[in-house]
Amino acid sequence: MKKMLIRFLVPCLFLVLSTPSVGQLFERRTIEEISFSSQVLKEKRPILISKPTLYEERNERYFVVYVLDGNMNTGFTSGIAELLYQSGFPRLLVIGIPSTYRDRDLTPTAYGETTSGGGADNFLRFLKEELIPYVDENYRTHDFKVLIGHSFGGLFATHTLYTEPGLFNAYVAITPTVVYDNFYSGNKLRRFFRNKNTLPTSFFFSVGNELNPEGDAVFHLNELFKKEAPSDLNWKFEYYQKENHSTTPLIATLDGLRFIFQDLVLEDEIVKIKGLEYLKTYYANLKNKYNIPIKVPQRTLMNYGYYLMENSRNDEALDVFGFYAEIHPTIPVPYDAMADIYIKNNDKEKAIFCLETLLKMNPGYDYAKKRLDKLNGN
Repeated sequence: MKKMLIRFLVPCLFLVLSTPSVGQLFERRTIEEISFSSQVLKEKRPILISKPTLYEERNERYFVVYVLDGNMNTGFTSGIAELLYQSGFPRLLVIGIPSTYRDRDLTPTAYGETTSGGGADNFLRFLKEELIPYVDENYRTHDFKVLIGHSFGGLFATHTLYTEPGLFNAYVAITPTVVYDNFYSGNKLRRFFRNKNTLPTSFFFSVGNELNPEGDAVFHLNELFKKEAPSDLNWKFEYYQKENHSTTPLIATLDGLRFIFQDLVLEDEIVKIKGLEYLKTYYANLKNKYNIPIKVPQRTLMNYGYYLMENSRNDEALDVFGFYAEIHPTIPVPYDAMADIYIKNNDKEKAIFCLETLLKMNPGYDYAKKRLDKLNGN
């Protein structure tokens, strides 16, 4: 079985790596910095833009992830987004918002030593009225937006949930400093929940191994969610016992994005049981949630197709790879697999068509050239 799997996966991996446009998937994406003049904040703000790989080559719209404290967090968030894409998740446009006056912008009140605090509502206005419209106008986005914040950034994400619940579709609040001002945001959130019967939003929050009032307050927040959260609020809490305040953001960003977009990636075992028609219906129905057509991920189709080939279910595999080629027309992988099947079936005409189509996409793929030459008697 392992030999058969290698037989199909090695040519496929070679194909991906040897195709210039597809090989770019393995490159680190660049981060562009722009200077944004804010009338709301009355200052110029640096903004970091991290486009998905192949952004210029594809006419697609993307989910947007807004990252607070962007000077620290944009780089690894961008890398996580690419690795998730390679695992079947959607491509993401990452917008980093570096901090200038962090205490001012990310806290809901002036409290204690944070005498400059209390600017969270004004900063939220900056996002709503200026930055988000700018991003939507200048980049290919659609309406699904995620906000990620750590520490004071997590406090701001929590504040946004009860202040402007419709502005973002999902939140990742990493060690949110809800201890601030005597659990001010937690108490506001409790009152908000009690007056809100429905909240179709996702909220992921977490804390590391922090044996201090800040950590205790996040556990208190977890209890609040258990007792008060509306039934349709999609939420999850994670405690990272081996992580501290500084290391938690890396794993929590990964887990948070995976949680938010979990319905976009079906497990291979489910696909094997349910089959192609279920796949088509499942992803078609996701349009109701995301308001755009959602394609079946390439990795899902590739894995399922090769599984069928490995088990000598070649007619079903042809259906899968044919559908793969239909919805991802610029990708050579399905033509490579279909050519193998047609050669095995002694269907020379269709095998030649698949190999010729493949070589138009990837002229340098020697394995396809050799098979085509053999079919043509050369």
